[in-house]
Amino acid sequence: MEAEAGDGAGEATGDGSTRWGPPDRQQPRFGLNGPASPPVPALKLHSTAIAPRSTTTDIETLPPSAMPPDFIAEIANDPRGLLSLYNAAHFFIDGEMELEEAILFARHHLELLKSSLKSPLAGQVTRALKLPLPRTVKRLEALQYMSEYTDEQTWWNDIFQEIELSFSRDRVVEVFFWANGVFHEQEYLRARIMLTKIYQLVTTLDDIYDVRATLDDSRRLTEALRRWDVRAVSTLPEYLRKFCLMLLRTFQEIEDELEPEERYRCLQSSDAYLKEAEFFHHNHKPTFEEKLEVSLVSFGGKIAAAGILIGMCGDHEAPRDAFDWALKGESCSGKNVKDAASCVQCYMNEYNVTSEVAIAEIGYLIEDARKAANQALFDHPDLLPVVQRVNNLSVCMLFSYDGGTDAFTSGKDMKDTVERLFINPLS
Repeated sequence: MEAEAGDGAGEATGDGSTRWGPPDRQQPRFGLNGPASPPVPALKLHSTAIAPRSTTTDIETLPPSAMPPDFIAEIANDPRGLLSLYNAAHFFIDGEMELEEAILFARHHLELLKSSLKSPLAGQVTRALKLPLPRTVKRLEALQYMSEYTDEQTWWNDIFQEIELSFSRDRVVEVFFWANGVFHEQEYLRARIMLTKIYQLVTTLDDIYDVRATLDDSRRLTEALRRWDVRAVSTLPEYLRKFCLMLLRTFQEIEDELEPEERYRCLQSSDAYLKEAEFFHHNHKPTFEEKLEVSLVSFGGKIAAAGILIGMCGDHEAPRDAFDWALKGESCSGKNVKDAASCVQCYMNEYNVTSEVAIAEIGYLIEDARKAANQALFDHPDLLPVVQRVNNLSVCMLFSYDGGTDAFTSGKDMKDTVERLFINPLS
């Protein structure tokens, strides 16, 4: 096989393998038979390449030992990973043979995949093959990307179409509002993405138990989530299999972004959802204490708190004892707000009082929770960055349910706020 190395083609060798790059160079590390030690994994490269302040330092800190054995087979069919590899490798300097070979490898496979790609990825690949991203005029390239945002595939649109749960609330904008309220600094991009994904999935889980699932379905789903194993999905009805697989896959993707010591799962919510489903299907009127106990878990505050701590990194990385504090259930003063309406009814039934009295009593509980959150700022000075983040979440929740309204479920009530914050922000 003969071709110009500059075209990204390979050269046949005596043993039948393919060698990429100029013939006069040493045996490269990239080839169809696999690399000895490629520079960086595709998914990590994609995250690095799209980050606002990626540098060559980001690339250098990824050790070859982090690569799975089947790296080449995986990336060869991943156009986004290839494009990120191709662009990131162009930060190479003199003597970095591996990155030169990575460019040739990525170019070859991008050329093969180019005709099958859809917009906007097809345009991004075409432009990069003509001129790699690090060598573009940044303002001109930004114009290209701005016009492509409307066509960009998004995590939630893909999920919503795949799981086919039309009854579930699409609240990804409202959830991102919460995530942005918790982590507004630029360097917490990863944390905002993780928290948005986690809480949207929790919202869908809430809707499944509340709206669609039978009691038997609820029990089987809870058991599958307890096992946290893809093999347990086969016991579920079809409409739940897709969601459960997506849930497991999303958490796996989040874990893949983390270091081993950062990983954590919180599965208590499914047990609380099952308890609420049993209340409904058995026509049981829970006492106020029963309802409050279940609501503290089912509203997802503990999972959100865990998501916050997982997302924290760098100088303010959350220590392990921060998880113990956050998961005690004392960390979110918003925990009593989400289920206020049903708690009011329980209080009225149990104590035979008017709705006004019940609302006032629950208001006192919310104020007590706020005081507890404020107290935590003084009781845990060593955990101050963590406490502040979890406190931020409770403030966002209280904002969404202020005055007895549910702006989270009725998105129109939050429309003006979202427009002011994201569409027409201050210059």
